[in-house]
Amino acid sequence: MNRVLVIAYYTPPLGLSGVMRVTKLCKYLPESGWEPVIITVKPVAYYGYEPELLGELNRSVIIRTESLDVNRLIKIVRERAGVRSGGQSAGVPVRSGSRWARLLNFVLLPDAKAGWLPFALQAGRQAIAVYQPRVIFATAPPWTALLAGVRLARESGLPLVADFRDPWPAGFPEPPFYQRPLLRRMLRRIVETAAVVLVVNPGTGERLMRALGDDAGLEAKLEVLENGFDPQELAVEPERLEGFSLLYAGNLYENRQEIAALVSALQAVPEVRLYLAGDLDPASRGLLASSGQAVLLGRVSHLRAVALMKGADALLYLGKPQQPVGLKLYEYLGVKRPVIVWAVRMMRRHGWWRSLVRAWSVRPGQSWQQRSLRSGKIRRSLPAGTGSGWTGVFRHSGWQKSSSGSVPVNQFYLRTIFSGGKAEPGAGLKVRAGAEG
Repeated sequence: MNRVLVIAYYTPPLGLSGVMRVTKLCKYLPESGWEPVIITVKPVAYYGYEPELLGELNRSVIIRTESLDVNRLIKIVRERAGVRSGGQSAGVPVRSGSRWARLLNFVLLPDAKAGWLPFALQAGRQAIAVYQPRVIFATAPPWTALLAGVRLARESGLPLVADFRDPWPAGFPEPPFYQRPLLRRMLRRIVETAAVVLVVNPGTGERLMRALGDDAGLEAKLEVLENGFDPQELAVEPERLEGFSLLYAGNLYENRQEIAALVSALQAVPEVRLYLAGDLDPASRGLLASSGQAVLLGRVSHLRAVALMKGADALLYLGKPQQPVGLKLYEYLGVKRPVIVWAVRMMRRHGWWRSLVRAWSVRPGQSWQQRSLRSGKIRRSLPAGTGSGWTGVFRHSGWQKSSSGSVPVNQFYLRTIFSGGKAEPGAGLKVRAGAEG
């Protein structure tokens, strides 16, 4: 069997969205004749753990290293101080380490995980000598993983696949001005070394192109490998919720504007119950606590989140600022439930709203309340409330294979209700949702 050396800081038993892409990739690669050899960090202080995800890596070789980054150091200090995991293999969730790490992203280069680089390099060299992989796959963030991949690829002569889940070390926001020149130089070196540059969506690729231009040959190497969902997880039984259930699955930290508008809008539809499965920042928690229609479920396991998605009457999607599209949307599409989009800032900023909205037109002077969405079990539209957001429903209209027969394509229609206008139907819009798994 061929082997691939995978360099990834975020792996199980850590949880949340940053872990899922590489976990699912390593889960299914053996079916294509590739055995993953994973270089990752020893358990760190983190705010989300899912130890059960380790079972999905049972066909991978996992090599864990030390690190001098703040998350690892906090974990070591807590263990030496006698703070144990209470039965969890990765420890008790810790927010302070993640807050410090986010701050250090704007101080250290390339990011807060720079202290992991020498350990990843040492482990990578040993793994190359022992396991003799044919390719190196490094995924970011953190960019530290990409720099390790660059060094190992140049030393060994192996081809490098550089995977960008986000365009910058700290995510989607551009780095501060004092970091940009050095980060662009690092980005150029990454691209020049890589045989393939993967991005999770076209928007991330466009951000990299704007940052670098094509002087490093990025356009010729750029490939889009979108996120998806794991079909095996969809076998879970639906978990039904009380009332007309609108579910948001995931953490909410940067959507206070949308949440305020949504809370106001829900007052017009008292039969709707908004369920949130995930963590919230204090301001968002306060907004939702003031609504008698919101039910806070807290953080749940990934499998339970899928069960809740399958059992909900509709799913709520809130795009994060500057994020083209989130991982959660693919799973929403996978469970084939109606999806309500409430993300006007994201749509306006990224421009993909133009292609989506062309399927509908707005007739000024007519009230949106006169229209209702009739998709699945939805019998009433959610109004846009303060006018700062708009809602849409993705209607699933069947699955088919692409022309190559290898990539499942989800075709769905978008219907939109605008604040202050009446939506009229137009042509159905087909959108590729990405590959399963």
